[in-house]
Amino acid sequence: MLFRMFGTVLVPREELRERLFRNVNEDRFKRVLGTPRLPLPVTTLEESREARQYIEIHHLAAYIDQRAARADNTLAKTLAPPDEP
Repeated sequence: MLFRMFGTVLVPREELRERLFRNVNEDRFKRVLGTPRLPLPVTTLEESREARQYIEIHHLAAYIDQRAARADNTLAKTLAPPDEP
């Protein structure tokens, strides 16, 4: 699904933000990317400070799976019958 959405295994950082993180401005996205808040490692193809930054699609898929698992756990707790005394 992600490959179909982005058309490549290396997603440009800017495109990822525009498509999936629209609520986060560009500066904040740069700051939180690769931190515990948004643990997606950044890949570059050159050894340059100005090299274009990419997120590998398998890292993005793993992150989405992790977030989905957390949502599943929250839903399961919400739907669980209350403990009887």
